[in-house]
Amino acid sequence: MWATCAIPTRDDCREMQAALQGSGIACPNLHDYAWRLWDDWERHLDPDLFIDRSLKGAVGGKVVLVAGGSSGIGLAAACKFAEAGAITIICARGEDKLAEAVAEIHAHANAKGG
Repeated sequence: MWATCAIPTRDDCREMQAALQGSGIACPNLHDYAWRLWDDWERHLDPDLFIDRSLKGAVGGKVVLVAGGSSGIGLAAACKFAEAGAITIICARGEDKLAEAVAEIHAHANAKGG
């Protein structure tokens, strides 16, 4: 891979300085403006800015398995995952409680628009 990246580069301003010689215009010192370039990149061009870090961005369209999803924290988590658009699978010990939990999760997700 490194062989394809071995493109010789020359990052300097010698040609520009030669072209500007005698014009009274000089290249600014990099230390005077580099922070502005970095600041602009961070605010507008950084790819991490466009990552959806919400719960919907993390689990939307993905399969989430919640153990103990028929009651308590497990049920609350399953409701939130379903609301965020996750394909939510719950498991628990009692089949009757699972059916009730599934109905509650469906009701919660439909009420919240998930």
